[in-house]
Amino acid sequence: MGKHGGPTTPDEEAAAASEDAEPTGPPSRRRRTVLLAVGVVVGAVVVAGGWVAWRGQQAASALTAAQGELAYARDALQTGDVTAARSHLTQAQRETSDARRLTSGPVFGAARLVPLLGQTPRAVATVSVVADDLTHGPMADLVEAGIALDPRTLRVSGNRVDVEAFARAAPALASAEQGLRAAQSEIATLDVSATPMSVQDAVSRLQQELDGLVPTTAAAAKAAALVPPMLGADRPREYFLALQSNNEARGTGGFLGAFGVVRFDNGKVTIERLAARSVLDRYTWKTPPVDFGPDYQALYGDQPASWTSANLSPHYPYAAQLWRRMYAQSTGTTVDGVITVDPVALSYLLAVTGPVVLPDGRVIDSKNLVPFTENEIYGVISDDAKRDEYLQTIAKAAFKKILSGEGSPRRLLDALGRAAGERRLLLWSADPSEERVLATTSVGGVIPTGPQPFAGLAVINAAGNKLDYYLRQSLDYRLESCSADGSRATSLTVTLRNTARPGADLPAYVDSRLDLPYGPGGLPQQRGGDQFVYAQVYGSQGALLDSASLDGRPVDVAVGTERGKPVFRVPVTIPAGGEVTLVLRLAEPALPSGTDPTPLTFVTPLVQPTSVTADAQGCPSQG
Repeated sequence: MGKHGGPTTPDEEAAAASEDAEPTGPPSRRRRTVLLAVGVVVGAVVVAGGWVAWRGQQAASALTAAQGELAYARDALQTGDVTAARSHLTQAQRETSDARRLTSGPVFGAARLVPLLGQTPRAVATVSVVADDLTHGPMADLVEAGIALDPRTLRVSGNRVDVEAFARAAPALASAEQGLRAAQSEIATLDVSATPMSVQDAVSRLQQELDGLVPTTAAAAKAAALVPPMLGADRPREYFLALQSNNEARGTGGFLGAFGVVRFDNGKVTIERLAARSVLDRYTWKTPPVDFGPDYQALYGDQPASWTSANLSPHYPYAAQLWRRMYAQSTGTTVDGVITVDPVALSYLLAVTGPVVLPDGRVIDSKNLVPFTENEIYGVISDDAKRDEYLQTIAKAAFKKILSGEGSPRRLLDALGRAAGERRLLLWSADPSEERVLATTSVGGVIPTGPQPFAGLAVINAAGNKLDYYLRQSLDYRLESCSADGSRATSLTVTLRNTARPGADLPAYVDSRLDLPYGPGGLPQQRGGDQFVYAQVYGSQGALLDSASLDGRPVDVAVGTERGKPVFRVPVTIPAGGEVTLVLRLAEPALPSGTDPTPLTFVTPLVQPTSVTADAQGCPSQG
């Protein structure tokens, strides 16, 4: 039948036969065109893919070589070989420029646009660009800053520092920090989920290196900006020097055993005065001379109205301000800031400079400084005045040695950095702009505000003795569970161990328990090395106490607030040779969106080693 229902014509039958028949000869022109196009595309993809892979491998090799050159540059800086450092940096720049060139151009650019498959070339190209920008920008700045701040040239003389070197390095360090943060952001946005493991590992390593380098550079930039004015580049500065004794614990470390005045004049450091704290004890206050608000008053009352209790709080700026005001009211001298150190910090420095020999022939070195001054001296010299005088002799000899110029400058800086990291070297400035920067560093000794997870432990001696020399402490912060709303159940575990030997015959000055009623003859009681302290534990902002136990038994807890953080205080007795464990279980609120879930921690620095562990795992944040 035809199209309209009539008879089929010969032409229609031929057309129908032509449409239904399978081709038996060579492909039609249309089919040949399609196959040719597909072949060209496939061939191009194969060729381009191989070309991209080959270029990518060359770029990876160049980046590996650049990484090695930067390591050589760092080593050269540490040995003071400026020429070699710059030479290795130049070679690193050549390598990263090659990597950038190899991963640019139209073919590589087109490969980056291919859905899913383009992740690998895109990642390699991005890393190459970031690396090239780093070597020509931040890394070049860091090399020049490292040359300017070479520790061997920073010390002009024994007690003088080249403050102009810090001023010269400050702009380069600030520029380096800015460039590193930009690179960190660029790498953080890179999607490598569908790339080979080798690419993922390379990106992860670069990310880790940047994550470590950014805070280090930021700290160096802050220091370079702060050091010149604080060391008297513009005018002489004087600081109250607080020498803490860790054998009687306070929030910032230990009680004020001695004091001094340090003067900085255009980088020159001199100890203007060094004396026992007892010469200041005739000045007394009924209430703290600085008001820090109702939360502070509720926690500490009027106890901080004395030289030895001004540092009950672990927030160092509180103690510094009180000491500064007390010193001004006592002597009429207003200082520009406060510096605090302890014997352990001084021992780190003596390990670099070498021992000191006292007038009586006694040798004091890094190993015996702490045990002798914090413990043994009480059995050697029983008279308080004579003991204070001898301790001043040791302190003066130690500071003289440290300022003499002996020892490796780099190792001295390392020792100072270690002391600051352990909160054994603290600094507060009366200049608000300087203090704002100091407060963001470890040397500031600040309890931070804000919602980031937080755990802290301050141990405060409650017996008025010197038994904290024997105290070991640990703090463990754990995330136990997360709720659907993002709130967290956490635990804080504090372990306190008394290493005093049970039954030891300790000097009365070390072992006296002034918290107890006096015994026969009006003398303080001794309890054979048993310690009595307050464990003052800090939690995250908004945390509430669910339960508390001491050695597995429920315990009463006094709850307060400091700088927006909950404070849980528990009186604890630790028998000689014994150990106690305090466990606090908390309910913490959900973290605001964008809050870093990594916990911030601190522990009061004492003589014995301290262990701090914190669970970095976080719950999903809430917007």
